[in-house]
Amino acid sequence: NAKKVFTELATSLLPEQQTDAYNQAIMEFGALYCTPASPQCMFCIFQIECMANATGKLAVLPIKTKKTKVTERFFHYLVFQKGEKIAMKQRKPKDVWEGMYDFYLVEDKQELDWEVLVEQDTFLSQQKNELTILKETTSYKHILSHQRIFTKFYHLELSTKLDTFPEGLVFYSLNEVDDLPKSTLVNNFLKEHIFKN
Repeated sequence: NAKKVFTELATSLLPEQQTDAYNQAIMEFGALYCTPASPQCMFCIFQIECMANATGKLAVLPIKTKKTKVTERFFHYLVFQKGEKIAMKQRKPKDVWEGMYDFYLVEDKQELDWEVLVEQDTFLSQQKNELTILKETTSYKHILSHQRIFTKFYHLELSTKLDTFPEGLVFYSLNEVDDLPKSTLVNNFLKEHIFKN
């Protein structure tokens, strides 16, 4: 496919040394000379080699691909606290923030209120009497290149009787939580609502 062809071509052009400087120079060249609007062809050192210039297609090349469809996702994070520890889990591969740590997550196609969350989620429905809501945030909006993520956080205190938790959750001290790799979204919540206390 085209991506493979151009990757191989780009790789073959890399110098043996200072590839970082080369890549930076190519990006700088694109930003200053070979711009999508009003390219500076008169001052370009690649005029002779440039296919767009040679064929008179400066106005149509490169061909713009269709915009990526933006998906909306609704995250409901349940921040379980037991004593001085917070439950977190590592995110699975092939999704946003791969390998980073976040909280117990209920995702849906729309924003859900607490009563509906409890009805839909097995763990919450079984343990609702052992949970106390300390804080419910307003919805945060986090925009990525192809996704809009709307997130609500529920900070929940767990009863000392509760000793069975969803798979993957591990309780960490606040110092340990601070050291774990986390998304900006999760970090902002922790700074605003957990670490400030």
